[in-house]
Amino acid sequence: MEFTAGVAKVYWDPAAHGKGLGLFSSSDRNAGDILFVEPGFAVIPQSDQDFSPPFCGPDTLGDRGFASLCVYIFERMRDLDRKLTRMPGTLGNRFLICTPENFQFLQNRRAHSPLYDDIVDAAILRMLSPEVSNKEMEDRVRKIERFFGEAGEYKDHLDEDMITAFGFMTGSINHSCQPNAEVYVEFSERNISKKFEKVGEYQMQSRPARILLQATSPIAKGDEITIAYNSDPPHGNRNSHLQHIQDVYGFLCRCDGCVHEDTDKISLQLKDTVFELLKEIEEFEDIPACKVYQLAAYSLDGLAELGVNDRTILDVWDKCAERAWSSCDMIRTYYFSAKAVEQAKKMYGDPPLPERSDVSEAQDSLERAKKGVGLNQEKEIEGYSIVPEDGFDMEQEGLEEIMFMLNHDNKDEYYYCLRVVNGQVQEIGISENRKRLAKIQAGTEGPGAATPKKKSKKKKAAAPVTNGRGPALEKALEEEEPLVANGDAAVLEPAMAEAVANEAATAPTTSPFVLPGAFAHNNADPNRLSKQAWLANGASNAANWANKPRDIGHLLAAKDGYAINNMAYVLSARRDSVCGRVEGRRELVELCGGAARRARTHSVGGDQGRLDALKLADVRESREF
Repeated sequence: MEFTAGVAKVYWDPAAHGKGLGLFSSSDRNAGDILFVEPGFAVIPQSDQDFSPPFCGPDTLGDRGFASLCVYIFERMRDLDRKLTRMPGTLGNRFLICTPENFQFLQNRRAHSPLYDDIVDAAILRMLSPEVSNKEMEDRVRKIERFFGEAGEYKDHLDEDMITAFGFMTGSINHSCQPNAEVYVEFSERNISKKFEKVGEYQMQSRPARILLQATSPIAKGDEITIAYNSDPPHGNRNSHLQHIQDVYGFLCRCDGCVHEDTDKISLQLKDTVFELLKEIEEFEDIPACKVYQLAAYSLDGLAELGVNDRTILDVWDKCAERAWSSCDMIRTYYFSAKAVEQAKKMYGDPPLPERSDVSEAQDSLERAKKGVGLNQEKEIEGYSIVPEDGFDMEQEGLEEIMFMLNHDNKDEYYYCLRVVNGQVQEIGISENRKRLAKIQAGTEGPGAATPKKKSKKKKAAAPVTNGRGPALEKALEEEEPLVANGDAAVLEPAMAEAVANEAATAPTTSPFVLPGAFAHNNADPNRLSKQAWLANGASNAANWANKPRDIGHLLAAKDGYAINNMAYVLSARRDSVCGRVEGRRELVELCGGAARRARTHSVGGDQGRLDALKLADVRESREF
């Protein structure tokens, strides 16, 4: 049975894995496309009350309180019923066209509400009378059950509150843990009522709404359209996630991802690992920033390997940007915000429409970081950095490792600050950075620094040369903190030597003298660099070995004939690379997600393209490092 929607055509058909009927696309659709629009309604409680799934039952509200709530919901459902069946055909370009036959099909769809028995009792308590037939009573119960079983929790895009909304079409779409569409609830200003009604224990209001279904990833003709019933990012582990869905919505998830994980233990273990990492990131305000960034990188790798492309990714980028902002790190704030906006464009189109508050916040954060807004506020300045007016190279090689601090040991909690030199992002040495932050803290450097007082211009007699120092040097020494009290040149020598040493430590390393007879090192890069070149920059070379994506790639390339997604052997293979230094459960994400990071960094194509690129990496055993 096919429905003509306001924008696209969709149809109902039996879905795979025993999920009943599912909604399918009649044509190819792109991410950001509006699939259809339908009328619905939203229930909004007062801000201090919770009215989100799982809904309160008689145990919380009492029998009569719950019965009052059921009557209220039935009245809203009946109003929506009338609106759909009596809608003029001229409104078809705005709302879903639903004939009485099609609407009857939606009405007869069974719900999965865990509150079914309670709803029946409530109907008997409040709505049973001699005038109500058994058939009418059954119809009322089914309408109420549809709401409690299929209403979804969505963000009100006019503000930051969560609302509970229902539409007959969107409420009938199957759930997936890896959805390809998202529901958007839109209100008209003229429909907003400020009056709250007392319903049992609740103070609430209902609003007529337009409910949009938007594709968030490409959908091919014949693909099932799915949404995520739970709006919060997953946390805990896979079992707790599935149990939550069953407790709230009354069914065991049988989406493609969950069915695949039942037979693929590697994917199952990877999902558990990713969910645990996402749970840790929830505490991003209370853990060291470097840990937040590293956990985020591992999570993004795992999500990419699992094929997840939903709001979870956007949420990870947002948390990184917020953490960087709280540390006055404008360079990382800019980078993470730009990645969040990039993800929003992938999901909602370019520009991302309809407008969403969290996407707008990411765009605003991008502009604030570029302008350095907020650097003068009293907050932690551990990551203080400034974005130059002309920005920096977002395609810089190794930039992701620098931003996520992956080029450092995961036990290192020092915040490595950044600066931009000639458009390239680079870290600031620890010693130099401590002095820089001390000056910023004292207000002598950075935006808002105190302006030095101008000295009154008075004519002075020419200063005599003392100990070989001329007037210019004498003036400089007066303005700086004196190194010695008596100006003895002999005492100055140790301080000057230390200054020279500090300057040498932060200066770019120079290549040593190249001996004749260059030869290729067995474990060098595929470019066959000479041994002398390979040894020339030892410090940076060690960092490169530790964190380049090809360190994961060599594990995948080591097993001839294994595909990207078949990596059971990786679990027992430890190498002295970034994988070997990530402890416990994080190792799995590092191993399985490295391919995704390479694809994200170097724009390698699909699975086969990633595999071909990874096989270019040389295989290095632990003993050869």
